[in-house]
Amino acid sequence: MCSQQALSLQVIYAVREYARRAVDILARRTRMAFLNVHTAEEVLPRIIEIMSQELKWSKQKQKVSIAFFFQRASIAVHLKVK
Repeated sequence: MCSQQALSLQVIYAVREYARRAVDILARRTRMAFLNVHTAEEVLPRIIEIMSQELKWSKQKQKVSIAFFFQRASIAVHLKVK
């Protein structure tokens, strides 16, 4: 879909514009969560890693962010199916 470098730059830019959740980036900024859920799941660890560096997240915050993404993604998939 997009190169690793392009994705990294998009994440950094989004964080500097106050994106605070991976779901903000994957759903609202890149639309990847809607266009290709599997790709979004694949790049999620890298997005969390970049956000963690930029925002100085702890390991616990990283785990919470991953769980939050999957919670929101499952809600979106459930709503689509209905």
